[in-house]
Amino acid sequence: MKKNKKMRNMTAFVIIAIAIIWANSNFTGYEIKAKRELQNIEDNLNSVQKNLENAESKAIEDFYFTDNLIDQYTQTLELAKTKLSDVENLLSELENCEKSEMRVIYEIARDKMDEVSQLLLEVDVDYMLLTRDNSISNVSDTCDREEAELAVVQKALENWGYDKQDIGEAYNRYEEMCELIASIRESTQKTVTDMQPRIDSVCTQRGVIQTKACESRLNEFQDFIEEYECMEEVKFALLQKINSLAISQNLDMSKPVGFTEEEIRYLLESIGIVRKRNPEIIDILPRVMIETMEEYPVNELFSIAVMSLETGYFRSNLAVKNFNYGGMMGANGKGLKFDNMEEGLIAAIKCLHKNLKGDNTIFEVNQSYCSPSDLNGDGEIVGNEELYHWSYQVMSIMNRYKNSILEESN
Repeated sequence: MKKNKKMRNMTAFVIIAIAIIWANSNFTGYEIKAKRELQNIEDNLNSVQKNLENAESKAIEDFYFTDNLIDQYTQTLELAKTKLSDVENLLSELENCEKSEMRVIYEIARDKMDEVSQLLLEVDVDYMLLTRDNSISNVSDTCDREEAELAVVQKALENWGYDKQDIGEAYNRYEEMCELIASIRESTQKTVTDMQPRIDSVCTQRGVIQTKACESRLNEFQDFIEEYECMEEVKFALLQKINSLAISQNLDMSKPVGFTEEEIRYLLESIGIVRKRNPEIIDILPRVMIETMEEYPVNELFSIAVMSLETGYFRSNLAVKNFNYGGMMGANGKGLKFDNMEEGLIAAIKCLHKNLKGDNTIFEVNQSYCSPSDLNGDGEIVGNEELYHWSYQVMSIMNRYKNSILEESN
């Protein structure tokens, strides 16, 4: 009996001991878990603080960099405006200088304009705005991320309650982080607000610079100078060919001088072919002459002189209304009529070519083209000058055109 009682006492002791050990071990497990969770909260708060400090530091650097950029860009703008003023002065010189001096002044103006353009590339206001906007965006994104982290911390703290001192300290740090986020957002916005007038000022200064107008005027001068220089080359080549042309009654009219289309056009302009009644003739004749003379070669100056004589310098009704430029007559004795200017010009050149005879001199052309008579109205025999009156008229016009080109070159 005593033995059973002793066994029961031992069993109870063992059970109590086991309960005490279990209770102690269980408390130790909760304590470890609590410390681990508190450590996670602490780590999260440290991470949030570090990220916010980095974002704030980066934003300050970005805004400082942007602030320096504005100073730098303002100075660059002033330099660009000075150089642009030089360009405008050179443009005024171009308007008043001799054509032969234009190229030199233009090149100086173009170099200055290139410098202005390069300076304006440096003054890239969009880049300043982008730098500012990126800073705002980066800070805002960081604040958003850290607020999400703090939301996790807040939930963990709420699960704990606030009765323990260490948890209370963690909650205080959590509130500090929330305040820090609000402070960073506010200071960032204030910096942007304070800087905006300076950015607007730079944008306004940039808008004042009228680079497009100067660039447009430079391009106009470039086109004019290139056209002038090209015409000078045409003029020189024409002068060389005209100067070597000996106009006489022995000149072979079947051999072209070798004028280019541009040279013929310049010739027509220089000799003052009137455009009022036949404005398209100067644009069409050069091309038609070059194309037609490949198959029907004739001296170009001779052709132009004949057409000038037969059409009253391209102003007669026969030329204007009937497109007849060679004085060509039909079987009924009336002037031929052509459908358009090009057809009439081709016909005139062909007609001259077909009337080339023998040695192709102007007198021989005269014999077949105009059928000269050796008798005057009184039935008396006339001399060569009267007999070949048409030939002398044509040669006179050819010499006048030649001299006109030679005089213009002097």
